[in-house]
Amino acid sequence: MSIHRPTPARRGPRRRTVLGGLAATAAVGSTLGLSACGGNASSKEGELRILVVKHALTKPMAEMGWTAALEEAAGMPIVWEEVSADWDQKKSTMLAAGDIPDLVVGTQAINDTDLATYGSLFANLAESLDALPNVTAMLEEKPELKALATQPTGEIWSVPGYKRF
Repeated sequence: MSIHRPTPARRGPRRRTVLGGLAATAAVGSTLGLSACGGNASSKEGELRILVVKHALTKPMAEMGWTAALEEAAGMPIVWEEVSADWDQKKSTMLAAGDIPDLVVGTQAINDTDLATYGSLFANLAESLDALPNVTAMLEEKPELKALATQPTGEIWSVPGYKRF
């Protein structure tokens, strides 16, 4: 999971909105890699734009019962974008343009190379862990994940996915 650095003019309110939605989606991130982004031109204030990288045979997000509960927990409408093919090509174009959604969900959807190349797009999650109780609990329960996610200087740019079984 990674958080996109919002544009300076919108940094305060947008970041809180994204973190509120991120806290609601932390359960999703425990099984899949989760990246959070915000402050982009195509996201509207008061809505959460989530891109899901998923298998082509997985049914649409709107047909999954848990997505309505997630939207209620987030306290804002969720606009789902689904990618089932050509993710690497779409991702590089999206990152280069800086037009990224509030959250990206998917196994290895955003990787270390993306973080190194486009580091200016992402914010330090270590500063926001209090807004992410599920992530905090996971990192406390599995210290090896915290060690994996934490940079030598203390920043957390992404949180690895974790499958319990």
